[in-house]
Amino acid sequence: MVVYAPRHLAHMLFKVIKHRYERGSTLITSNNSIREWPEMLAGDEVLVTAILDRLLHYCHVLQIDGRSFACSTWNSSSPKSDDP
Repeated sequence: MVVYAPRHLAHMLFKVIKHRYERGSTLITSNNSIREWPEMLAGDEVLVTAILDRLLHYCHVLQIDGRSFACSTWNSSSPKSDDP
C-alpha cells in the first residue's frame, strides 16, 4: 500500500531537504523503495528528482530486506518476558 502525500506536503519535504543540504546529517527511513517516491509524493517526478539529488549526493543507502522486526513482534501472540 502506498500512502500519498498531497502536493503541499511534498513541497514542504523539499524545503526541509533543501535547507538541510550540505549543512548537516539527515536520516530518512522508508518502507518504500526510491523508485516508488514519485508516486508517494503527489506524483511529481521533477520534485522527487530534486529531493533525491540532494539526498543522494553525499549519502549511504542501507537497504534491509526481510521481515520487519516491529511487525513480527506486534503480531506476536506471546507476551514479552519483560512485560509486567
